[in-house]
Amino acid sequence: VGGADEWSQVAVDLTNGQTVAVTVDGAGASGNYDLNITQVVCPGPELTGALPMTTTGTTAGLIDSLSGSCGGGSAPETTFVWTAPADGDYAFDTFGSSYDTVLYLLDGNTCSADQLSGACDDDENGVQSQVIATLTSGQEVVIVVDGFGSNSGAFTLNIDNAP
Repeated sequence: VGGADEWSQVAVDLTNGQTVAVTVDGAGASGNYDLNITQVVCPGPELTGALPMTTTGTTAGLIDSLSGSCGGGSAPETTFVWTAPADGDYAFDTFGSSYDTVLYLLDGNTCSADQLSGACDDDENGVQSQVIATLTSGQEVVIVVDGFGSNSGAFTLNIDNAP
């Protein structure tokens, strides 16, 4: 059993019934290993309720499978679906999180959707992130809470009407 710097992970998109071969290599070393296979459900849960709203969680131990235009390519992330209740400007932030976050929005209710134009931020407020997006009533977005570099940890996600 090695430390986190000796572990490897890979994320791949698979279709139902697809067969794959997994090879574990020791990079010049040999020994015992643990092979963990995890299905990443993306997008994650739907957030509902009145604004302002806050949800908390952690990205520690999750898989890195997404990245935004402003970062998040090497850190694990979590996702949520949210539907705009009315036309307007909405603020999404990670203020209060315990690590250096990256935050971005995907246009739709799937993790393969395009990122909303300009809806990616790293370090708006210290090491926390904020995105303000203009949305239409009923528009669904996938909110991605990611990390700078390989950072992960406890997050706070806040959603409100933009000031």
